[in-house]
Amino acid sequence: MRAFALAAVLIAFAASGARCLASLSWDRLSASETCWAGEDTTVTVYKFRNTGTVPVKVLSADPSCHCTSVDWTDKPVAPGAEGMITATFTIGGRIGKEDKTISVISDDAPEKPTVLSLSINIQKVATIESDSVFWKAGEANTPKEIEVVAADAKQLDSLQAVSDDPSVIVTVRKEEGGKKFIVALKPTSTNKALQARIECKASFGTRTLRIRPIYAIVLSQL
Repeated sequence: MRAFALAAVLIAFAASGARCLASLSWDRLSASETCWAGEDTTVTVYKFRNTGTVPVKVLSADPSCHCTSVDWTDKPVAPGAEGMITATFTIGGRIGKEDKTISVISDDAPEKPTVLSLSINIQKVATIESDSVFWKAGEANTPKEIEVVAADAKQLDSLQAVSDDPSVIVTVRKEEGGKKFIVALKPTSTNKALQARIECKASFGTRTLRIRPIYAIVLSQL
């Protein structure tokens, strides 16, 4: 009976020891990405290798923010084989620096999560001096202008501006070789109230990205 118990203990110890030999070796624990405001997402991949002697499975990978979605290799990774964690960050209307983390738990050490860090620098494409122009009811429908300046001395190839209301005429003038654009807005009439949204897209190189919309507003008569 004692011999049987001792054998059981030795088997359990051996299994435990073998389990401890399993491990994931990461190509990196931190990553930095630079992207542009107006892009939809940015994707970051973290690769790992199983340097242990038994298969290892990633049980979960939890991001610190709902703006980051995570996919991972969910099948056991054999010794010597590779897997990956893919993080997709949704840019939305964010600008500036965003710092996120992903907590990864694997079945070789479930009590010791691996924390992956992600730093994202979201650059502005352009700045807009004011996002709205106004006319009083009955005022002369003289064109009014909004200045759009390329960020960080960048030169833009073009700027598109399209009104959601056909009663607002939009023209775009390029200045300083693309460092600045003038958007001129003119309602066909100021006899009735309106609020037109003008969607703007800036193009440079192979990219065409949305920038902040602007508005043309005719105020209602008091």
